[in-house]
Amino acid sequence: LDKVTDIFKYFVYPTNYWFIGAIAIFYCLYYFLMSADYSAILMKAAGAISLILYVCTYLLIDTSIWILEENIVTRYLFYFWVMILGGWLRKNDMVNIKIKLFHIIMILIVYFGLKIFMLNSVKFMHFQFITQVLTYPFILCIFFYFKNMESSFRRVQSSAGKVFVKTVSYFAGLS
Repeated sequence: LDKVTDIFKYFVYPTNYWFIGAIAIFYCLYYFLMSADYSAILMKAAGAISLILYVCTYLLIDTSIWILEENIVTRYLFYFWVMILGGWLRKNDMVNIKIKLFHIIMILIVYFGLKIFMLNSVKFMHFQFITQVLTYPFILCIFFYFKNMESSFRRVQSSAGKVFVKTVSYFAGLS
């Protein structure tokens, strides 16, 4: 052991997977944001603080190369708000929005088209944050698409269909 950080890495937090620590931190914040009596105020404050942190960090990093997943602030804030979006969707009884597979495919085409375009153009690489922003509508489309398909899945009478529905329900219940 050469450094104090090695002691932390090997004995206090022994993992090479950054998201394990992130999830632990996220759940603490998630609990207060989703269950507090003042959740609307806390949510707005967390959003404002996150936006300020994200913009300041984004302006300071070298965006001439693909860096969003390498920067700890942009990565943590992005995944934290993905988690909050999931909790918000679960907490609020959303009216079904009719999403078709076409919508999902279009968002994926735009997302990957932009990413390829940015990776081949240093000038547009500075707008790489757009790919993270596009992930939120993609998540919403996936959510509403499967929410609309839920009744179809429940009508499946075959044993394979029942196993599929139970498997999906099991994993959905875990989250």
